[in-house]
Amino acid sequence: MDAHVFRRVGAILAQVLCKARLERIHEPVPGVTAFSLYVSGEKRCLLCRRHRSVPLLFITERSPLPNPAFPPAAVMRLRKYAEGRILGEARCNWVERQLAFALPHPEGESGCFWLLLDCKNGPAILESLPPDFSTPPPWPAPADIPALLRQNGEHDAPWEAFRVLTPLLRRTLALLSPEDAAALLVDLEAGDGDLFWYAPAAPSALSEDSMPPRHVCAWPLPPGAEESAGMAESATPAEAGTVLPLLEAMQLPLLLAGAKAQTQSPAIKQDKSALRRHKRLLATLETEKNRLAAMLLLGDEARLLQANLWRLQPDARLEAVTLPRDPAKPADPAAPKGETVTIRLNSLMSVTENMQAMFRKASKAARGLAMLDARLALLRDTPPPAAAARPLPEKASPKTGKKTVFSPSLIQEFVSSDGFALWRGRSAEGNRALLKLARPFDLWFHVEDGPSAHLLLRRDHAAQEVPERTLREAAALVGLKSWRKDDPKAPVMVALAKHVQPIKGAASGTVRVQERLQTLLVSLEASLEQSLRPDNNTARPKEGESCTTRK
Repeated sequence: MDAHVFRRVGAILAQVLCKARLERIHEPVPGVTAFSLYVSGEKRCLLCRRHRSVPLLFITERSPLPNPAFPPAAVMRLRKYAEGRILGEARCNWVERQLAFALPHPEGESGCFWLLLDCKNGPAILESLPPDFSTPPPWPAPADIPALLRQNGEHDAPWEAFRVLTPLLRRTLALLSPEDAAALLVDLEAGDGDLFWYAPAAPSALSEDSMPPRHVCAWPLPPGAEESAGMAESATPAEAGTVLPLLEAMQLPLLLAGAKAQTQSPAIKQDKSALRRHKRLLATLETEKNRLAAMLLLGDEARLLQANLWRLQPDARLEAVTLPRDPAKPADPAAPKGETVTIRLNSLMSVTENMQAMFRKASKAARGLAMLDARLALLRDTPPPAAAARPLPEKASPKTGKKTVFSPSLIQEFVSSDGFALWRGRSAEGNRALLKLARPFDLWFHVEDGPSAHLLLRRDHAAQEVPERTLREAAALVGLKSWRKDDPKAPVMVALAKHVQPIKGAASGTVRVQERLQTLLVSLEASLEQSLRPDNNTARPKEGESCTTRK
């Protein structure tokens, strides 16, 4: 987020979040802080990701990431001073992309603390703000603009003297004339005006509205700017009703992509390390094979020396000898005159000793190549560990610390046609184990009005869309193991796993569903189970997806 965009967004957030009550603070993944707030009587979530080049700060309806059981110390400090308090006066240091809110003193004393939302270093609690926190930064004078536009020369353009000249603004000024550059700086110094959003150019007008923006700027980008290449431009006023939804649509995918990369399990990292070791070992063995193959050629030179010893002095110490490739004696009139071969020798040894050393090296190379070929064949026949074949997931209970392990005897695994993992309980104990392995954003399936197996559809994150075909396949798998299995169709309810709670004291697998997403009426085909088994399903995740059969 460019600093000039943060200036507009900070002013909007200061207006929207004023008098909001801060309910809870979490850190779903390192570098991302989630603030649960009550804004005008509605629950909202403010997400802040610290990052030097791509910081994120936006409001969403609810956090798309699950909260960890044990928060870090920095979050505990934020909770101590900020939770349950009303956000007061807001101050913005937009050049550093910092937004601060006043908090009442926790002990009721006079004065206040400050909740600092720092997009570079992360949120923090401060007793006081620096004196120049809200001081307007200096702007370049019209006389400085020609120097700012200079890109090459003995002295570089004085960018460092003006912190308001962000990298994006510098690249824009380089594409403008001095008059246009001066006018742009005057407009930006005023701090008002529209925001300009850039989304991929849609193939038709019907699909244009569905394209989320990829970039936002506080000024219209000129032709030739890298950020606007192939993009459709649209301008909106800097108002909360228009800016906040667009900001969420643009930044939420970036947040989820970064969070997914950070939360890779140790098993996946171990698999990647094993794959790198496997590749390095193959490369090392190939290099060794080439070395031994070169040593094996010494046997041909030794045999040529042996055939031509009558031409040489066996005890002579020579650096090289030149011999005919055909060892026939010249006394033979039928011997053709062929080409010659130069053999380099070790001058510290005699010709005979060189020949014997060559025979020994060639014999050693032949033995080594036999063993090396067997080892290479074994390595090629044994593929390295892959992420899809790593050990099945384990989930630790925050209360007991014991691990709930995926057990094939309790849970049956399928793969949808779109590559999503589908886990179905084999029994009441399997249904119970499913809930322990479920993540809050996984989808849970059950046939309505009667007993049936439970099924989990695994997702990577809360915002991941599931194709209709996969939803119907999951629902049909549930119907095939239910009281409606002999019917042509069955109604199946779909809910988020976080809304499904086991009932204490009830039979194993008995649950309470707090909220349903939808009900699907699906056809039941007995052949579906066989076609969706992992060993039969050849579906692969589409580009941009990372669904695996076991995650």
